[in-house]
This record gives sequence, C-alpha cells and structure tokens, in this order.
Amino acid sequence: MPIAWIDIADSAVKIGLGGIIGGIATVLAGRQKNKHEILLGHHSAEREKQKELRANRRRLIEAAATSIDEFFRIHERLAMQAGSSAATVHTIKSKNKELSPEQIKSLRERFTTFCGEGYFDGYYSVRAQIAMLKLASATEAANALLVACRTAVNYRDLLASKGGPDFIPTMEQAKAARNEFRQKREVFENTLSEYYAQL
Repeated sequence: MPIAWIDIADSAVKIGLGGIIGGIATVLAGRQKNKHEILLGHHSAEREKQKELRANRRRLIEAAATSIDEFFRIHERLAMQAGSSAATVHTIKSKNKELSPEQIKSLRERFTTFCGEGYFDGYYSVRAQIAMLKLASATEAANALLVACRTAVNYRDLLASKGGPDFIPTMEQAKAARNEFRQKREVFENTLSEYYAQL
C-alpha cells in the first residue's frame, strides 16, 4: 500500500507540474501575442494619422493656390498694360514726336486702373495664403511666394506713384520687370509643386 500512495503522489506531481508548465507557457504566449497586437494597433493608428495629415496639407495647398493664382493674374494684367503703354510711347517717340499731357494721362490710365483696391485685395489675400502654406509645412514655397509678391508690389508701386505722376516705363523697364516677376513666380510654383508631389 505505501507504494500505491507513492505512485499516486508521483503521478499527481507529474500531472500538476505539466499543467503548471503548460499554463505558464500559455500565459507567456498570450502576453507576447497581445504586445504584438498592441504594437500593430499603434503603427496602424500612426499611419492613419500621417495619411490624414498629408490630406489636410494637400487641401490647404490647393485652397491657397487658387487665391495666389488670382493675384498673379491681376499683376500680369497690370504688367501687360504697362508694357502696352511703354510700346505706344516708344512708337510715338520713334517718330520724333512728343507726348501731350492728355496722351500721358490716357496711357497711364491703362495700367493705373489695375493698381487700386482690387490689386491690394488680391495682395492681402496672398499674404494670408503665405500663412496657410506655412501651416501646411511648405515653408520654402511660402518664402518663395513672399519674394514674388514683393517683386510684384515693388513694380506696382513704381507704376502707381514712385515713378512720378507722368511716369510710363520704357519698354526695357517693362520687359525687365515682367521677366523678373515671372522668374520669381516660377521659383515659387516649382517649389510648391515639388513639395506637393512629396506629400
């Protein structure tokens, strides 16, 4: 009989020890699986967050581009009219004629009509878009836009008042100003396009 109790106790210990080892292994495997699922959940949430952030940046840039383009068109019309006036002056002077005060006034009105309130509404709208571009982390594009705007406004100021009440640019001045603005505009557009493509 004593052997029977020993056999029973031995079997109980073997079975219990196997159960304990199996239980511990199950708990450890469950923890490892749980950690992996939590880690996958964090990665998935981070990917979704980054995806939403990129989508928001794209929307900001697209909205800004519309306002910016409107101002660029206004400035191009101003520059085109100033160039047209310059060409007319050149033609008149090439015939060894002088311009009358009425002709000067008429030629200035061609471009000064674009220098007023609509021009500055567009300009201030673009200045607001610079902040939007910075919010979208397009800082280089925002800085390039600021340079293009300053170039445009400097030319506008020359045409409207700094040049004097009878100022009409020469063809060379008009062409140089237009080319300088277009160059700055191109730098901005290229910088913005590169950033947008990376999103």
